[in-house]
Amino acid sequence: MAYQVLARKYRPQRFSDVAGQDHVTRTLAHALQQERVAHGYIFSGHRGIGKTTIARILAMALNCRNKIGSLERPSPEPCGVCDSCKEIRAGNSLDVVEIDAPPTAVSTRFVSCATPLATPRRAIATKSICSTRPIRSPMRLSTRC
Repeated sequence: MAYQVLARKYRPQRFSDVAGQDHVTRTLAHALQQERVAHGYIFSGHRGIGKTTIARILAMALNCRNKIGSLERPSPEPCGVCDSCKEIRAGNSLDVVEIDAPPTAVSTRFVSCATPLATPRRAIATKSICSTRPIRSPMRLSTRC
């Protein structure tokens, strides 16, 4: 078996497993439960706060083939057993693309585009996980970012 970094090996796979980001996970779970998911999310912040983890869990929850409220998936948490969840967890899903940029480039460009007079005080990393045109996912994910 190939070596796997500890952070990836023990990465939480459910919203309830994420520590220290209750406000974010609760908001996303409610949005999924009520079927009021926004067309895009930007996860930003310093290193190690869970941007990638939460983005991957959200991608699994959105792409999960089992309907929320079914026997296989009674809550908005991803089921973790369907093909889509397994592919995203393994990192080889064709429907989910992870975009990772250096913190200085992202924050400088974003701030300079948003407000030309503002100057960034410190670099903040941004994590985006985008869904392209669905290849195997349901049509509800037809938006692009």
